[in-house]
Amino acid sequence: MFNERFWFIVYLILFFLLSLSVVKIPVGFEARVGQIFLLLMFGFILLYDARKRTLNIKILSYFLISGLIISLISKLSTYEKVGELKFIVKYLFIFPAAFYVGMKMFQFLSIRKIVAVFEISGIIYGAFALFLNIHPIEAIMHIREGLEGFQGTFYEPSGLAEAIGLVFISSLALRSQFNLWDKPYYVFSVYVFLLIIALLTKNKTIWISLFAVMIFSIFYKLITAILLEKRVSIFKDIYTSTLENLKKISILRITVILLTFSFLLYLYNASLEEPIISKEILEEKMETERGKAFFKTVELLEKSNWIGGYGYGFVEAYFSKARDEILGLGEGVSMIFNSYLDAWLSGSIFKIL
Repeated sequence: MFNERFWFIVYLILFFLLSLSVVKIPVGFEARVGQIFLLLMFGFILLYDARKRTLNIKILSYFLISGLIISLISKLSTYEKVGELKFIVKYLFIFPAAFYVGMKMFQFLSIRKIVAVFEISGIIYGAFALFLNIHPIEAIMHIREGLEGFQGTFYEPSGLAEAIGLVFISSLALRSQFNLWDKPYYVFSVYVFLLIIALLTKNKTIWISLFAVMIFSIFYKLITAILLEKRVSIFKDIYTSTLENLKKISILRITVILLTFSFLLYLYNASLEEPIISKEILEEKMETERGKAFFKTVELLEKSNWIGGYGYGFVEAYFSKARDEILGLGEGVSMIFNSYLDAWLSGSIFKIL
């Protein structure tokens, strides 16, 4: 009834609408149009799966039970909270919907079509970023004084950088895994365009993330290639073969690759007026931003006997009134910099487990 072309178009629409961070519809609180479309799509897929009797009850039950427990923990917290309802909605509906819809993407679309969704979405993000930088449209973009770099339809440049980085890495990973290099000039052009857009955001963190992912990918591909190439027998010699091949990994080869990537990152870092990383930047972040937030979060966790569970919205309520100011935290910021510590602080140790 619904062919691959239908799902391909639907997923493209979803990826585009999720980028419209300032387009919201009031539903008790302001919900992004992309989130509403995601929930509608989730409901549609649930009905579709129920009709075909392919509904994944285990995953749905897991998210429902976990969401209810986390929401109950937050509700039982007596600390002041800001915007708690939106977090409960996210954990009960948005996050389960995102996971289920994303999982079904690999059922409804071929790998080539999934790659196409990533790459076309990245091109659309980049095209809007270029256009809106010349002709700003307040209805679909967040305009704030002091922001530098292209941001497109995202709330700020870092959002665009993260989205570009995500579609780039996802595309690269799938093309590498399934050897989809039959159109090298097209792929090269798309990747160059995406990296140029990432540069225009002037976001620094994305390059560290991309570098780390690339290093991990090199290790993964290198080790798996050697293991698969030399494996003798799946049943008899698997353990012996694995150990032998791990020993045969070329340390020189790995070292050359790491040094090459490190050198390129160093050259790029040195060419910037404001480097991605330097001793001064690290010291500043430790004293006024991420480092300071880290130690304050640990202090709050210690006060709770390492249980956490202060509730969702506590971070904004607490840091907006804190005497000791921390850059990047306060009014309008509902999460701390480290997602794991934030989960622990707000949702308790249960959420980490």
